Amino acid sequence: MVCKSCTGRDIAYALHDELLRPRAEQRATLRVRHAYQRYTKWGWHKTAQPRPGWPGAPLLDVLMLDLATR
Repeated sequence: MVCKSCTGRDIAYALHDELLRPRAEQRATLRVRHAYQRYTKWGWHKTAQPRPGWPGAPLLDVLMLDLATR
């Protein structure tokens, strides 16, 4: 989310929260190739690991974040 020279300053976390704060939904869903440690540190939980149906598709991690408790 941020350039390498800005890492380690919680800028990405601030952007993450700013984007999600106004959302009215109860939860957010994210699909990524790997459940990065940063997302779990920010409260995301891995809920599934599907593989899309097209040939050579990567294994994806599905992460969810409860927005109602934030």
